[in-house]
Amino acid sequence: MRFHLFALLLLCVLSGCKPSKPSGVFSESKMVKILVDYHLAQGMAEDNDNETEKRYLYIQAVFRKHRITEEQFDKSMIYYCEHAEDLSKIYIQVNKRIEAASAMMGMDTKAQLKYHEMSNVGDTANIWNRRKMALLKPNYVDNIYSFAMDADSSIYLGDSFMWTFTPQYVLQSGRREAFAQLIICYENDSVASNTQMISGDQELLLKVSPSRKQDSLRIKSVQGHVYLPVKMEADAGFRMLMLKDMALIRYHKPGAKKSETPIVETPDSVETDTLKDEQPVPQTERLSPAQLRDAQPRDQRINVVKEKPVNPNLRPSRNINQPLRRQQRR
Repeated sequence: MRFHLFALLLLCVLSGCKPSKPSGVFSESKMVKILVDYHLAQGMAEDNDNETEKRYLYIQAVFRKHRITEEQFDKSMIYYCEHAEDLSKIYIQVNKRIEAASAMMGMDTKAQLKYHEMSNVGDTANIWNRRKMALLKPNYVDNIYSFAMDADSSIYLGDSFMWTFTPQYVLQSGRREAFAQLIICYENDSVASNTQMISGDQELLLKVSPSRKQDSLRIKSVQGHVYLPVKMEADAGFRMLMLKDMALIRYHKPGAKKSETPIVETPDSVETDTLKDEQPVPQTERLSPAQLRDAQPRDQRINVVKEKPVNPNLRPSRNINQPLRRQQRR
């Protein structure tokens, strides 16, 4: 009996059994089908003047197509929002199907992915070496996506940069509001930046170029971040933001010079080494304290002259040096 229990437990571990989803939560495959139509409906609504009303009508049509209710969809989305790994897998499939559907409708998908086809060398190159997709949720842990890339030999003086990605909101209620920023940090601690608000699902392009004063400065790093405001207690329902197809394009200006000299942080007040030309002092034998005292200049020595002690028998009279005589008794 013990052997059968042990074998059953081992089989469960080897099969990688996972806790089942709560009742009423759709499977990952069904969520992929629903979300494809969900995002296509949102894209169609953005092309109309009355976007809010059209968005609601199109999304309700998606629910009717899949024979689900809005409450069932919301419950499933709340579950997957708390399981980011599963949601990321779902959206990988969703993005592939949306691209295929866009191609079937005659949309130029190559133009959307033109930056990803660039190599990482040349005057115009895609130097993005991180994941191309991120998920933001309105809490204090998952509401910020950021990156920082230190400058290397492929970055020249006067380079410009463009960070691009496609935002994708999934929300039950609340505003479509997030903020993205791209920053270039230079050797003198100055910066050049570009900040934009993310209010829709259109491709976002943040381009930053140096000013005239920064054109000849070496670049220390390129940084960027996206901030999704935290959900307030008054907000109801789920809200999240997907960032996909991220790329970072680096532009060399004509005749750009390579930054070969490394950046070394030194104090501004130190310009030259004042001790560089001085001759070394020869070492001599160690002198005793008496020799050191005798070697000092005489004008620095203090001579103390003691006065002669005053005779207490002397009286202040004409002859001050005459001793006092005792009066004889008569």
